[in-house]
Amino acid sequence: MLKNKLAIREMLEKELNAKILKLTLIINDKYKEIARFIEEMPDTIPNINHPKITLQLLANYYNSLDELVKSYRESEERKSIFRLVSKNL
Repeated sequence: MLKNKLAIREMLEKELNAKILKLTLIINDKYKEIARFIEEMPDTIPNINHPKITLQLLANYYNSLDELVKSYRESEERKSIFRLVSKNL
């Protein structure tokens, strides 16, 4: 039973790390403007009292990266719409 739990945890950890790596590479490739914010994200710094990297920390970090990209895309879309509307005024 314990071996199964450890195997599942390892699988989930690898999956989360792969998703984080993929999203980080996308950010560095397509969204250079926000790449600098990755190092400033609080989720990249483990808690001093609990420095162990947990699945929850990895999931939180992935979600933070994902939200950063989504917010950036929405902001860029609003800017594009504003530019189009401004041109037509």
